[in-house]
Amino acid sequence: METKATQQQTIREYLLGRLPSEQQAQFEELLFTNDEVYEELVMAEDELVDEYLRAELPASDLESFVSHFIAAPEHQAKLRFARTLRKYVAAEGSEYQVATDERVADVPPTKVLRTSSRWLGFLPIRNPVFGYAMTAVVLLVLVGVSWIGWRNLNSGPRDSGPLLSFVLTPGLSRGEDAGSNRLRVSADTGTIRFQLLLPEDRYESYEAALDAEGRTLTTKSNLPKELVNGQPAVVLEIPARLVSAGDYRVKLSGVNRDGNSESVASYSFRIQNP
Repeated sequence: METKATQQQTIREYLLGRLPSEQQAQFEELLFTNDEVYEELVMAEDELVDEYLRAELPASDLESFVSHFIAAPEHQAKLRFARTLRKYVAAEGSEYQVATDERVADVPPTKVLRTSSRWLGFLPIRNPVFGYAMTAVVLLVLVGVSWIGWRNLNSGPRDSGPLLSFVLTPGLSRGEDAGSNRLRVSADTGTIRFQLLLPEDRYESYEAALDAEGRTLTTKSNLPKELVNGQPAVVLEIPARLVSAGDYRVKLSGVNRDGNSESVASYSFRIQNP
């Protein structure tokens, strides 16, 4: 069994495209069946982006980061979001000063929030504790709004062109064993609509991630549900331009009432040229 450090290194090598093909295939199978590994992968993605933006990415990793990691559209979006957030925090971050007024000379020096701060100046903040708390709340709200905007942009409206609809069944393997999940998509297709049949419908909402060769192409949350021949299914729509001929997999997760996400099923399919 791998140690935590070894697993983290394996994940890093995988994200940078340096795992041998056989080991990569084994890791992908583990990724789709183990939620903890998937969560470690997401954290490792964030760490790579952070190291890159802080210019702390080792030279041995920089080339792989640029040529492989950042080639994924979702990783590009993460990088843009992280860069924008860092610029915002740098430009709008709270300013502090040490209190030196003779009227408070008999108490230990304390840091107080400048009420002249451009984006909090309208608030009657006198207590530094409330000032820090308000700063944190406002920043969290702004980050949340930015995240929602990015997700909405990521979802986006349907592309122009015909809509193709396919029903996918869970549990099939990639490649030649994909059976009926072989899809022909014409060049003029605008949007692909997947109806993902559910083994059982017991979650408040569902989210999905589309993967190709170990790279996440897009993620969607709050997927709508419908019945397909009396069987429950969730609907995932993606722009046809995201995919070309090759093998893909959709990882479907359910979100319970507590907001926790649990793996539900995976759906493999192959795009074939018409």
